[in-house]
Amino acid sequence: MNLCKASILLTGYLLLIGGNIEAQSTNSQKTEVQSTEASKAEVQYAKVHSTEVPGTETAGAETQNTEAQKEKLQDTVEQSERTRETEIKSIKAETTGTETQSTEAQGKKAQKTVVQDKKTQKAEVKETEAEVQSAVVEGKRAQKPEAQDTIIPGEAPEAKAQSIEDKVMQELRADPSARTRFITRSTMYGIGFSNVFDTYLSPQEYTGIDFRIARESMRMTRMAQGRLSLQNFFQADVSYTHNHVDNNNTIAGLMNWNYGLHYNFPITPNFKLLAGGLGDFNGGFVYNLRNNNNPASARAYINLDASGMAIWNLRIKTYPVTLRYQLNLPIMGVMFSPHYGQSYYEIFTLNNSGGVVQFTSLHNQPSLRQLLTLDFPVGQVKMRLAYIWDAQQSRVNGIKTHTYSHVFMVGFVKEIYLLRNKGKR
Repeated sequence: MNLCKASILLTGYLLLIGGNIEAQSTNSQKTEVQSTEASKAEVQYAKVHSTEVPGTETAGAETQNTEAQKEKLQDTVEQSERTRETEIKSIKAETTGTETQSTEAQGKKAQKTVVQDKKTQKAEVKETEAEVQSAVVEGKRAQKPEAQDTIIPGEAPEAKAQSIEDKVMQELRADPSARTRFITRSTMYGIGFSNVFDTYLSPQEYTGIDFRIARESMRMTRMAQGRLSLQNFFQADVSYTHNHVDNNNTIAGLMNWNYGLHYNFPITPNFKLLAGGLGDFNGGFVYNLRNNNNPASARAYINLDASGMAIWNLRIKTYPVTLRYQLNLPIMGVMFSPHYGQSYYEIFTLNNSGGVVQFTSLHNQPSLRQLLTLDFPVGQVKMRLAYIWDAQQSRVNGIKTHTYSHVFMVGFVKEIYLLRNKGKR
């Protein structure tokens, strides 16, 4: 009886465990496997204990019942395993489907992100193009007198336009590849005082009025790593003078051409010094209205000048101006001069031209030219005020000469940007 009760209890226990296995198989794979192994262990335990019982009829019947229950239990376990496998496959299928859907969703999201980035880039490109176009329009407005600019309190429209133009010019000048194509040209007209003296014509000094015109161009070159600037300066003057007793007059004229290079030494962004050399070519005349034998004297000489310059860009409040000082000193050269008392008839007709061309330097031609200029904008035009002190003197072949001039000049300055010829390669 005890064995029968034990068998019944064991059977109930196994059935209870089987029910728990079925409930847990839907929740966790690990719990189902452990439950299955426990069930198998219990079955083996039942087999061992059933074989150890002595053979009686009651025990045999109970053994048969136990075996039937065991088979039923095995069927239950197998059914549970099949259910578990089915659920596992279902879970895997659902997981795979979810991952596929997630991957597709991520791909669509990435595509949307790429499209959005492209739209953003296009918008940025359009915005940049709009800014560039606006800057070009603003620059054109600054160059055209008829353009209307916004008036800022305390700032004149002309000053604003000039400020924009100066900014563009400074940016282009800062570009090494572009500043060599900039040319600064000026044309000036002036009037002043002149003192003329020539012992070939008269031992007296003649003083009077002087009229002068000057034209200059300057630009940077590619030589010396872009630090050499080229200057081309031409001037011509005519003076009408009289002696101190006012009983005689002279007319004098001189053309002067300077061409040379200066090396630039930037001291600050707004101030620089220049030093270099110039070729100094001069030709002119002095005509005495009362002389009959030798009424005129020719002037012709060539010099090599040492030249120095200082350029200062500054602002008076918000008003931009450029101040420049230049000094040219003849170091050596040659000069044409007749001998004292020698006529030009002897030189050119009788070929008595010995010694009429002499070497000159500081000992017999101590001369000096000084130039002071001030550039400033007036509306859309840049003006220039200048002062020239020109002192030319010599003592060659027994003849003393000098011409001292103080001239005030006014003119215009143009900034020219040379465009490249696209047809050239």
